[in-house]
Amino acid sequence: MFKVQAVSFYPGQPERSMALILESGNPDGAGRWVKKNSRIGSWVVQEVRRGMVKVHNGQEVREVALERSPIQRTLVKEVRPGTRVSLLQESPTPSGSGEQE
Repeated sequence: MFKVQAVSFYPGQPERSMALILESGNPDGAGRWVKKNSRIGSWVVQEVRRGMVKVHNGQEVREVALERSPIQRTLVKEVRPGTRVSLLQESPTPSGSGEQE
């Protein structure tokens, strides 16, 4: 079968929703993104929902939930203890310029 590792869900635009899956038996261990009607072995993606993927194979329908990992991955660089962090704020547009960059 496969594992769901991430979901990009668009409630108002389901055709844009995608799921990152990891197929069992994949020798390189890399995942791939799938959408509605994508094939995963003998399964076809019927729907991508918040936190899960619904698939069918012509005989049965299954819902495969997003795997929760105790190790949370992030794209944000880890900040070491004792490091000062400042938040960036938008500076106001000068009066009268009427333009933003």
